[in-house]
Amino acid sequence: MSYKLKSPVFDLILCISDAVDSISPQLADHHRRTAYLAYQLGRQFGLPVARCKELAIAAALHDIGATALKERLNLLNFDTKVSADHNAVYAAHNAVYATHNEVSAVHAEVGYLLISNYPAFALAAEIVRFHHVNWNDGAGKLNMGLSVPVESHILHLAERVAVQIDPRKEVLSQVRSITNRVKRKSGDDFMPEVVDAFLRLAEKDFIWFDMVSPSADIALWNDLDWDVISLEGAEFLELSRFFCRLVDFKSPFTATHSSRVAVCGQALAELSGFSMLDQRLISLCGYLHDIGKLCVPLEILDKPAALSTEESAVMRHHAYYTNHILKRIGVFENVRVWSSYHHERLDGSGYPYQLKGEELTTGSRIIAIADVFTAVSEDRPYRSARNDIDVMDVMNDMARKGLLDARLIKLLGSRVHEINALMAEAEFSASRDYQEFIDRRTRYMDFVRAGE
Repeated sequence: MSYKLKSPVFDLILCISDAVDSISPQLADHHRRTAYLAYQLGRQFGLPVARCKELAIAAALHDIGATALKERLNLLNFDTKVSADHNAVYAAHNAVYATHNEVSAVHAEVGYLLISNYPAFALAAEIVRFHHVNWNDGAGKLNMGLSVPVESHILHLAERVAVQIDPRKEVLSQVRSITNRVKRKSGDDFMPEVVDAFLRLAEKDFIWFDMVSPSADIALWNDLDWDVISLEGAEFLELSRFFCRLVDFKSPFTATHSSRVAVCGQALAELSGFSMLDQRLISLCGYLHDIGKLCVPLEILDKPAALSTEESAVMRHHAYYTNHILKRIGVFENVRVWSSYHHERLDGSGYPYQLKGEELTTGSRIIAIADVFTAVSEDRPYRSARNDIDVMDVMNDMARKGLLDARLIKLLGSRVHEINALMAEAEFSASRDYQEFIDRRTRYMDFVRAGE
């Protein structure tokens, strides 16, 4: 079996954007619109094409650090400041403003921490880090003693414009009110030179038509010569870790999950006689299989009790979204199939496609087993981890019931101690990375609060 081992970087970015924006209908296409406008605004401002590409990447990932639905929806509000005219509730308004500022600053820093882990996005991460910094008559040139890139100020304005567009109304009828609001905030929230560039750009009808078009990303694709990411060697490892952090670091209960599934899956693939290439692709599936959980609100992932019927339905969406997200990347066809069917069962009782028997390839069966084996042996918000004996009892019982592949589970049982040792090593490494991430986030939050 042959594979194409390269993928355009922009396809990967849009997969992530789609996932993050699928968390609520109110967020639909937010990252795409912001990326398109930020890129066009960068061009209008006079930035070189290379810097506009970094700006587009940053814009397509700018809210990756906001994981709770309430937090994301809060960030959609254009006006983050309140009027002092309402004296009766002035104190309460100030409290809301302070909370909004803290949320904005922290989610930008979290986004920076997540994105900067992938070397190819290092420059974009710096832009994301400061994309909520207000201009404040020039004081916004610096933040935390660091220079704020002009791209961050461009992204800040582009994102604030994007949230004002009401898709239910004709877009050109909204232009005047949007531009007026931006002009009023020139010099305060927004860098005046960026505002001037935006006002020139806003006179062009096609900009607004492109922004509300479902194919706005095609304009970016056609305009730019995007780099291609190879899935071999060091790049493969870096990409795997990047996806792992995006998916798993949403919650302490999932912080090591994908790393363990990747190791378990690769071990089973090796025992099953997969080629070295297919073993590596199975490993990538382990990191990618839960990417659809980017569409699941943190409030559900972290719920310390049984999920309601509606919440369970939202959770069951994640495998469907994994398939949907990866489908756009045709070069990942086998990875897509193996990743997205991890909740399917041989008797057809799984979800979301109710596939059964021969409809499930060996790769899909391996990831399903690796996911269950990992899940039942780790802590979750609603239960504690099971011991090794109980874990294998669960696996063998599922094999007897015809849910999982009995041959593969027999292979797992024959090497369970070795596989557990490999998983423990992966868990230790992932836990260390997660703790470093949490420590840096905590230090930043303390810094923000100290400055209030």
